[in-house]
Amino acid sequence: MRGDKIFLYILLFISALFVVIVFLLGFELYRGSSSIFDIFGFNFILSSTWDPVRGVFGIAPVILGSFLTCFIALILAIPVALLTSYFISELVPSRLKIYITSLVELLAAVPSVVYGLWGILVLVPFLRDNIYVPLQSAFYFLPGFGGAITGYGILTAGILLAIMILPTITSITKEAIELLPASIKEAAIALGAMRYQSARIIFTHIKLTIIAAIMLGFARAFGEAMAVAMVIGGSHLFPNSIFATGYTLPSLIVNEFTEATSPLHYSALIAAGFVLFVIALANIVVARLIIYRTTRFMRLAI
Repeated sequence: MRGDKIFLYILLFISALFVVIVFLLGFELYRGSSSIFDIFGFNFILSSTWDPVRGVFGIAPVILGSFLTCFIALILAIPVALLTSYFISELVPSRLKIYITSLVELLAAVPSVVYGLWGILVLVPFLRDNIYVPLQSAFYFLPGFGGAITGYGILTAGILLAIMILPTITSITKEAIELLPASIKEAAIALGAMRYQSARIIFTHIKLTIIAAIMLGFARAFGEAMAVAMVIGGSHLFPNSIFATGYTLPSLIVNEFTEATSPLHYSALIAAGFVLFVIALANIVVARLIIYRTTRFMRLAI
């Protein structure tokens, strides 16, 4: 009995410790950025001017660049991740499954700087010469497909992020499929469901896990700094094309933090980190609300 109480106190202490760490992290970021918000207020978030020489700072284009790269990454990664997870779980022979799974998980273990180097040396020239030029020629009349093509930019960063978050979404979804009761799969087959119909039934039953995997992939992509900084080009202007260069919040901090020219510039970069922190927390809250509402709806339906 005494051992149970001690164990309970340990769990409470660890849980409280995590809450305190998050609170202190947010507090320190806010304190470091308070001078920026005192001077610019919400104009720091809504303004598009970033000029350390004149002491004017606004991160609206940077926030937009962060969301654009993440949305591109999710659009590209989600279908591939779902199909790959189903293929590994249901179609790959058992003796080969462990090797293919290890290869997928190995992608998650590759350091981000290695992804960045690969992006510079391989991905950028390949996309510029073989994909972007034909793509622009075919869709030049559409908004967002104009401008100069250098290989660096928003789309390249999104593609690189898609590759980086692919193993995360794939691994989580694959585990959920394998933990699904065999009776559900057998019932679908017994009713004459075709392969794609069976996959649809499986994904419907694990949709909460898929939502969680997507949110985790979004958080991974939104917070990535080094790899994105190496391929996004770097521009404080609003991107007028998917081929345009830009910035994300993490890449802005990485590129300029060691070169801050004044205390105000330094504070502006901390404020960008605080905004990144708030968006990350909002992502978690939204994910929990989606899962809660979906679970509540399923319980009411039952």
